Amino acid sequence: MSAAEQLSLDHAETIRISDYSDRELLGIMWDLAGSGVVTSRELAVRLFAIPDLEENTEQISHAIRCAGSRLSWMRRYGLVEAGEGKGEWQISVAGDALRRARLQSSVSAGIAKTEAALDLANQVGEKLVKAGVVEGRAMQRELTFQINRRKRQPWYR
Repeated sequence: MSAAEQLSLDHAETIRISDYSDRELLGIMWDLAGSGVVTSRELAVRLFAIPDLEENTEQISHAIRCAGSRLSWMRRYGLVEAGEGKGEWQISVAGDALRRARLQSSVSAGIAKTEAALDLANQVGEKLVKAGVVEGRAMQRELTFQINRRKRQPWYR
């Protein structure tokens, strides 16, 4: 389930850029522009569910800065590339390969049924150690994101 699905859009002021994983942001960028260019503004309006109206200029401006900052980090990690114009972005070749990659259904079903969670975590860790620069950083950021999402659960102590 994506962050947007977990959050009520009736309370858009509670949505933060950190509520989205890099993987989710790549998916949203793809939804907006496919392999083309998306602007920080387009992404911000979508992420924060802000109507793109003149009376929301201040709120949109803040959202654009948040989106642009996050996209700058994603560029540093090789997931996106800057476009030719200011505030323009597109998914990099490496970012697109990671966005499209999916587990085989048999692997996914096996993970859902497994009691061997510690072994699974070890296997993921071993893959992380052997991964290339972009893939490894993306894996590390996704795992950190999911760990932090778990820590925000009311039952977590």
